[in-house]
Amino acid sequence: MTNPTRVEYPAGVVELRDGIVWLTYPPGTVFLPEHVRPQWDAMRAVWGPGPMLVISDTEGLESVSAETRKLLESPETLEVFGALGILGMNPLGRMLGNFWLKASRPAFPTRIFGDAESAVAWLRTFESALGRQVGS
Repeated sequence: MTNPTRVEYPAGVVELRDGIVWLTYPPGTVFLPEHVRPQWDAMRAVWGPGPMLVISDTEGLESVSAETRKLLESPETLEVFGALGILGMNPLGRMLGNFWLKASRPAFPTRIFGDAESAVAWLRTFESALGRQVGS
Protein backbone atom coordinates (compact mmCIF):
# COMPACT_ATOMS: atom_id res chain seq x y z
CA MET A 1 0.00 0.00 0.00
CA THR A 2 1.38 3.41 -0.95
CA ASN A 3 1.27 6.48 1.24
CA PRO A 4 -1.21 9.24 0.38
CA THR A 5 0.28 12.47 -0.95
CA ARG A 6 -2.27 14.73 0.78
CA VAL A 7 -3.86 14.48 4.23
CA GLU A 8 -6.21 16.97 5.87
CA TYR A 9 -6.24 17.32 9.66
CA PRO A 10 -8.08 19.75 12.00
CA ALA A 11 -5.69 22.70 11.53
CA GLY A 12 -4.69 22.37 7.88
CA VAL A 13 -3.30 20.22 5.10
CA VAL A 14 -0.15 18.14 4.79
CA GLU A 15 1.09 17.37 1.26
CA LEU A 16 4.10 15.55 -0.13
CA ARG A 17 5.43 17.54 -3.11
CA ASP A 18 8.63 16.47 -4.84
CA GLY A 19 9.95 14.74 -1.73
CA ILE A 20 9.19 17.60 0.66
CA VAL A 21 6.39 17.70 3.21
CA TRP A 22 4.39 20.94 2.90
CA LEU A 23 2.25 22.24 5.76
CA THR A 24 -0.46 24.75 4.84
CA TYR A 25 -3.13 26.39 6.95
CA PRO A 26 -6.47 27.99 6.09
CA PRO A 27 -6.67 31.75 6.73
CA GLY A 28 -7.20 32.62 10.39
CA THR A 29 -5.81 29.36 11.80
CA VAL A 30 -4.92 29.44 15.48
CA PHE A 31 -2.50 26.54 15.95
CA LEU A 32 -3.18 24.91 19.32
CA PRO A 33 -1.59 22.07 21.31
CA GLU A 34 -4.33 19.66 20.21
CA HIS A 35 -3.28 20.20 16.57
CA VAL A 36 0.35 19.06 17.04
CA ARG A 37 -0.09 15.27 17.20
CA PRO A 38 -2.69 15.11 14.38
CA GLN A 39 -0.31 17.19 12.24
CA TRP A 40 2.59 14.84 12.99
CA ASP A 41 0.39 11.82 12.24
CA ALA A 42 -0.58 13.38 8.89
CA MET A 43 3.08 14.12 8.15
CA ARG A 44 4.04 10.50 8.87
CA ALA A 45 1.17 9.34 6.64
CA VAL A 46 2.62 11.12 3.58
CA TRP A 47 6.34 10.64 4.35
CA GLY A 48 6.59 7.45 6.39
CA PRO A 49 8.67 7.03 9.55
CA GLY A 50 11.69 9.14 10.41
CA PRO A 51 12.74 12.78 10.26
CA MET A 52 11.50 14.65 7.19
CA LEU A 53 12.20 17.70 5.08
CA VAL A 54 9.42 20.20 5.77
CA ILE A 55 8.17 23.54 4.48
CA SER A 56 5.63 25.28 6.68
CA ASP A 57 3.73 27.91 4.71
CA THR A 58 2.53 30.17 7.52
CA GLU A 59 0.47 32.48 5.29
CA GLY A 60 -2.84 31.31 6.80
CA LEU A 61 -1.67 31.17 10.42
CA GLU A 62 -3.13 33.80 12.70
CA SER A 63 -1.17 32.65 15.76
CA VAL A 64 0.61 29.78 17.51
CA SER A 65 -0.03 29.54 21.23
CA ALA A 66 2.86 29.62 23.71
CA GLU A 67 1.92 26.14 24.91
CA THR A 68 2.07 24.90 21.31
CA ARG A 69 5.48 26.50 20.77
CA LYS A 70 6.71 24.69 23.87
CA LEU A 71 5.48 21.35 22.46
CA LEU A 72 7.22 22.14 19.17
CA GLU A 73 10.48 22.62 21.09
CA SER A 74 10.30 19.16 22.71
CA PRO A 75 12.89 16.45 21.93
CA GLU A 76 10.15 14.43 20.19
CA THR A 77 10.30 16.85 17.27
CA LEU A 78 13.60 15.21 16.26
CA GLU A 79 11.60 12.10 15.31
CA VAL A 80 9.49 14.21 12.93
CA PHE A 81 11.55 17.12 11.60
CA GLY A 82 14.86 16.65 9.81
CA ALA A 83 14.92 20.26 8.60
CA LEU A 84 12.26 22.98 8.47
CA GLY A 85 11.90 25.90 6.09
CA ILE A 86 9.31 28.49 7.13
CA LEU A 87 7.49 30.58 4.47
CA GLY A 88 4.81 33.23 4.31
CA MET A 89 6.05 35.91 6.64
CA ASN A 90 6.27 39.57 5.73
CA PRO A 91 9.65 41.29 6.34
CA LEU A 92 8.74 42.24 9.92
CA GLY A 93 7.50 38.72 10.60
CA ARG A 94 10.77 37.28 9.23
CA MET A 95 12.77 39.60 11.48
CA LEU A 96 10.75 38.62 14.57
CA GLY A 97 10.83 34.96 13.53
CA ASN A 98 14.60 35.00 13.21
CA PHE A 99 14.83 36.57 16.67
CA TRP A 100 12.59 33.77 18.02
CA LEU A 101 14.73 31.11 16.28
CA LYS A 102 17.88 32.45 17.94
CA ALA A 103 16.18 32.50 21.33
CA SER A 104 14.48 29.09 21.10
CA ARG A 105 17.26 27.21 19.28
CA PRO A 106 15.27 24.43 17.58
CA ALA A 107 16.85 20.97 17.85
CA PHE A 108 16.79 20.58 14.04
CA PRO A 109 17.91 22.94 11.25
CA THR A 110 15.29 25.68 10.84
CA ARG A 111 15.33 28.75 8.65
CA ILE A 112 12.87 31.42 7.51
CA PHE A 113 12.52 32.19 3.79
CA GLY A 114 10.81 34.80 1.65
CA ASP A 115 10.30 32.39 -1.27
CA ALA A 116 9.67 28.68 -1.80
CA GLU A 117 12.52 28.17 -4.29
CA SER A 118 15.13 29.22 -1.72
CA ALA A 119 13.53 27.03 0.94
CA VAL A 120 13.53 23.98 -1.36
CA ALA A 121 17.17 24.57 -2.36
CA TRP A 122 18.18 24.82 1.30
CA LEU A 123 16.24 21.66 2.24
CA ARG A 124 17.97 19.76 -0.59
CA THR A 125 21.25 20.20 1.32
CA PHE A 126 19.88 17.84 4.00
CA GLU A 127 18.90 14.99 1.67
CA SER A 128 21.99 12.86 2.24
CA ALA A 129 21.85 13.31 6.02
CA LEU A 130 18.29 11.91 5.97
CA GLY A 131 19.05 9.27 3.36
CA ARG A 132 16.23 10.57 1.20
CA GLN A 133 16.25 12.41 -2.12
CA VAL A 134 13.92 15.28 -2.85
CA GLY A 135 11.79 14.33 -5.80
CA SER A 136 11.95 10.58 -5.17
